[in-house]
Amino acid sequence: MQASDAHFSDASTVYTGPDTATVVSGMPDGVYYYRVRAVADTYWSEVTVVEVKHHPLSRAFGFFSLGAFMFIIMLLVLFRGNSKVDP
Repeated sequence: MQASDAHFSDASTVYTGPDTATVVSGMPDGVYYYRVRAVADTYWSEVTVVEVKHHPLSRAFGFFSLGAFMFIIMLLVLFRGNSKVDP
């Protein structure tokens, strides 16, 4: 179960099945509460609290720009070094 409050007043089922390692992605920023139980069990697990907090878009573009710059530098070094090799 997933909810946006600790009392699970708006709880929804995220997954039902035999999987023991489900990944939930694409969540917007916020605090989420989770609990699980076995199909044959009547008791819920302890509540797990997860806070989703994404990087600002400016930081993401900064990382992308830095990576693109490093990629171009590596290409220039590879091609320049390759052109100096005698046959």
